[in-house]
Amino acid sequence: MTNKEKYQIWIKEQEDIPIFFQPWYLDAIAIDNTWDVVLYEENNSIKAAFPYCFKKKMGFIKIVMPAFCPYLGPWIKYPMDATEYERRSFEKKIIQACLKGLPKFDDFRQKLYPGFDNWLPFYWAGFEQSTRYTYIIPYGKHEHPKTLYKDSLRRQINKAGKLIEIQEVENVSGYFYLFEASFLKQNIPMPVTQEMLSNFFAKVSKQGNAKAYLAKDVDNQPLATVMVIWDKHTTYYMAGGYDERFAQTGAMSGLFAHAISEAYARQQSFNFEGSMLENLEQYFRSFGGKLTPVLSIWKTNSKILKQFI
Repeated sequence: MTNKEKYQIWIKEQEDIPIFFQPWYLDAIAIDNTWDVVLYEENNSIKAAFPYCFKKKMGFIKIVMPAFCPYLGPWIKYPMDATEYERRSFEKKIIQACLKGLPKFDDFRQKLYPGFDNWLPFYWAGFEQSTRYTYIIPYGKHEHPKTLYKDSLRRQINKAGKLIEIQEVENVSGYFYLFEASFLKQNIPMPVTQEMLSNFFAKVSKQGNAKAYLAKDVDNQPLATVMVIWDKHTTYYMAGGYDERFAQTGAMSGLFAHAISEAYARQQSFNFEGSMLENLEQYFRSFGGKLTPVLSIWKTNSKILKQFI
């Protein structure tokens, strides 16, 4: 039995593993790449899994983070009632073993799931790290997330409620131009095609783990759109955009408020997926979420690729 086959059986019994680690999700995002997994076992029992996506291009083997996959890395089942010392020792042993189990690669890029805070075993193995950030609104700490919103944002959302109508859409293809607008405004190429976006949404929706919301005005003019996906504990903002001509309607804020309320109704936290752009960080911060670090890990073994980094 291959590691993937073992993983597919084992993960069915794991209730808390995020959506990005699910085999069906990895299949959905494997467009120009494929995926595999390193397992750590003790006494014929899987204690940790380290899924990764990889592709071969121009003779190089790259472990990559494909589109729609913001987090991966090791997922560890810690011993019950472990002390801090035991927990960190367990992490060290598992990560070192998993790194040895990876295929030979020329380049490695992964962002670890929020909350994973120990990259020392990666450092000792010659990897490098930078810290990125996201904002997360945790479920259950407040009666409703809107109590966290900045006053000016709350007023904008109230204004939007009088100007827009929010509806769910089953096909995002027709609103690709709204998703693309966010990137064009920053002079950044859209990282996915219309077909990739549409196919991804269709596959995750089929599993019952995705929604796309559209805001329209009284004249039925599309103003903004937001796509989210979720697992048992968290809703994740995956993509969105708005028509800049109608920015003053507050449609984007209205959509976020709607998506956050629905996440809370499902008893889930809301993860904005972060941004290192100053203006976007300020906007996401206004929703009152907790600033949460995300470890970005990389290593380049190829001398040729190092010249282009």
